Amino acid sequence: MAKSGAGTYCRDSDLPRLIHRLPEELGTNDTERARSIVARLKCALRAERRKGRAGHGSYDLNRHIALKTALDVESGELARLCQAQTLKRKTPA
Repeated sequence: MAKSGAGTYCRDSDLPRLIHRLPEELGTNDTERARSIVARLKCALRAERRKGRAGHGSYDLNRHIALKTALDVESGELARLCQAQTLKRKTPA
């Protein structure tokens, strides 16, 4: 189910809602910012999982799925950025 949600993930509208940041704070796609976003998503997903396991009333399955989808997409983007950065270093000048 989370895999099918990747097509509906919109970074500009979904990410600020999921990790409680303004769109301006998310900024450009540099590696450090991407790592920060992935770390925040992992933390939020862990918190949502804890709520679910505990049977907490504020647990939201849709939020859980959205967090997992966002984490998958953003992790892929981070991997792409890291790979591009590695290729730049290896390319002779």
